[in-house]
Parts: sequence; C-alpha cells; structure tokens
Amino acid sequence: MALSNHERIGKALEILRNGLPLLLKRNQRDNLLTVSEATHHLIHTLDRGKQPAAGLLNKLGAVAAVGRDLSHRLHTVCERRKWAQDASGYSALVLSWPDLKRLADEQKASGSSQVELI
Repeated sequence: MALSNHERIGKALEILRNGLPLLLKRNQRDNLLTVSEATHHLIHTLDRGKQPAAGLLNKLGAVAAVGRDLSHRLHTVCERRKWAQDASGYSALVLSWPDLKRLADEQKASGSSQVELI
C-alpha cells in the first residue's frame, strides 16, 4: 500500500529526528552535511543552550542560514498538519535566530566558536 504525502513527510521527519546521531557520524566521516541534517542538528544543539547553538552556527556558515529558511518552511508544514511536537523545534530555531546570530557574531569576534558536532 502506497503512503500518502502526509504519511511520507511524517516518516521523513521521524527518521531525521531519531536517526540524527547516525547521520552526523556518517557525514563527519564523509565530510558532507545536508541542509536538513544541519537544521536538525542546530535544533538539537539549541536544546543544550544558545551558546552551543551559536558556536555550531559559526561552524556551519552559509548552510545555517539556509537551514533557518528550511526550519521556517517545515514549521509551516507542521502547523498546517497539526504536528505540534514537530513544529516546536522548528519554531524555537526561527524565534531564537536573532539571538543566535548575535551570539555567533560575538563568538566569532572573540574567537571562541568551539562546539562538538556530536
């Protein structure tokens, strides 16, 4: 039986949420990180605090800005589909972005953007 678009999106979000540590380990080895993986890692890092998330934002560079846009879009999708639990992480990243950017700039100026990817 084929999955509907609604079910496919939900499954993809579940895989990204639950499989993130494995994806990050694989991508560190391969030196690759997709925008989606970077976005979800930023969300997980934000759970530890704004300082670590700002450090990661510095390490991700331009990918982080695209990740913010993706987070905004995924938040909209989750809201429309009434997936409040999934929407909260995306919302937190979008709402925290100005503070994260400010902290990242301060860290960059002081040279202290040390953060572990795992």
